[in-house]
This record gives sequence, C-alpha cells and structure tokens, in this order.
Amino acid sequence: MFADTLATLESYCVAVGMVRETEEIMGREGRMVTTENGPKPHPAFRMQSAAMREARLLAAELGLTPHRRGSKGKDEGMSNDNWDADLLA
Repeated sequence: MFADTLATLESYCVAVGMVRETEEIMGREGRMVTTENGPKPHPAFRMQSAAMREARLLAAELGLTPHRRGSKGKDEGMSNDNWDADLLA
C-alpha cells in the first residue's frame, strides 16, 4: 500500500511540475500563438489543462483537498496517547 501511495504522490508532483513548466513557457511566449489560420491558444495551454486536471484528481486521492480532509472521520488517525490534548481544546 505504501508503494501505491508513493507512486501516486510522485505522479502528483510530476503533474504540478508540468503545470508550472507550461506556465513558464506561456509566460515567455504568450498564451496565444499566431498561425496561418489566425491566433490560437498556445499548445502548452492544452498540456497545462490536462496536468491541472490530473493534479486535482491525484490531490483528492491523496486527501490533500479541503473536501477530502473534511470527509474523514473526526477521530481518524488520532492516537490515544493524548499528546495533542492542548491542540484540541
């Protein structure tokens, strides 16, 4: 199970990296390109959209989204050693 989570985390990092890389490319070259048929969205825009969608799905799977964090049981993952009692007050 840990290997699966690690692979999912790695995929999430790759997707976020792709979002940033495509943003840098479009920052340098512009979001629109001129073609024979007129202006069109930069090809990196489609890649960025796909990477953003993938990152969102993986973030949800990893429990990194507010919705996913809120859907876990209130006591899930908490131990009974009471180390955090002052945090819960």
